[in-house]
Amino acid sequence: GLFDAETKLMGDERLEVTSAAKDAFTTMSVFLSEIVVEGLCNDLGNLLNGSSKRRSKSKAEVSSSSRLVAIQGIASLILTNPYTLPLWLPRNLEILSRQMGKDAKIDTVITNTFTEFKRTHSDQWQVFQTRFTSELLV
Repeated sequence: GLFDAETKLMGDERLEVTSAAKDAFTTMSVFLSEIVVEGLCNDLGNLLNGSSKRRSKSKAEVSSSSRLVAIQGIASLILTNPYTLPLWLPRNLEILSRQMGKDAKIDTVITNTFTEFKRTHSDQWQVFQTRFTSELLV
């Protein structure tokens, strides 16, 4: 379907294609229920960890394209929630933070996601910070 096409494009080698696909995925994701979004986050996390149902690869064998798709997808879903903090979101920020330093393209996506998250959540940070682990707050 349409989501499959977008996720495929998020793994493209051209930065402008991945960026446009991520923006489109974010826009489409705004209209999904929390249950569907949480399921997508789980699927993308599994892809990132190489434990997709379609594949039997180890963590080390996850392709850079698959890693980029998973990061772009998780980042997109995070950005669908400005000014709110659903229960699934802190765990997915933690997943992104663990991927820093592995690839320059991925680092850019993660840095931009955290920058936007900080911008949209700083007003109510005193309330939101209680939902994060101490490791993520460092």
